Order: sequence, then C-alpha cells, then structure tokens
Amino acid sequence: MSHNRNGKDSRVMKITGKMKITGLDLDFASIENTLQEELESLAKDIESKSKQVCPVLTGFLKDSIETEIGHLQVNVGTDCDYAEVVHDGDHDTPARPFLLSTANIELEGIESKLAKAIE
Repeated sequence: MSHNRNGKDSRVMKITGKMKITGLDLDFASIENTLQEELESLAKDIESKSKQVCPVLTGFLKDSIETEIGHLQVNVGTDCDYAEVVHDGDHDTPARPFLLSTANIELEGIESKLAKAIE
C-alpha cells in the first residue's frame, strides 16, 4: 500500500494499460503467462526509466514512483502529492512529463512485441 508525505493512501498519478484478446484458438494459459511476463517487464522498464528522467530536488518524487502488478494489468505511478504539478505543469511550473514521455517511448511497437511473444 502506498502513502504520500501526508500519510494519504492514494495514487495521484498512474498509467494503466489493458488489453483484450478474443477469437483465438490457442493455449490461453501459456499466452496469459507470456503476456503477464511481458507486461511486468514493460512496467519495470517504464518505472526504471521514469526514475532516470524524473526531476529531482529532494528525491521524494523519484523514490515514490512504483509499479503495481495485477493479472494482465500493470500500473506505474506515484502517490506523491506534488507529482501532477511537476509532470503536467501549472501557471508557474513548466511541464516535465517524466512518466508519460517514458511510457510513450517504451510502448512504441508493443503490439508487435507481444504478438511475437505469444507465437
């Protein structure tokens, strides 16, 4: 369970990806395992690379970036209460999208990579 500096149990930001596969006559258990492994690897890459490009003043924001793993679902995000202002900017602060920019780069070609993984 994640908590921000104020002790709140909430995610301020997260990137969520879901995928639905239908109409295939394949070994779904094997496919699910492969997809789960690929999604976990992708999420860990996004987490790691987001931490590398995250703006750092105290390190709290960088350290708060986490991956939550579920069944065929991964979330990479932070519960830091000021993450949204840093990421998206506001009238005084320019946007520094450390999560979204990393996710976009890592997600390039994901469909073909997943297709190859389940062949």
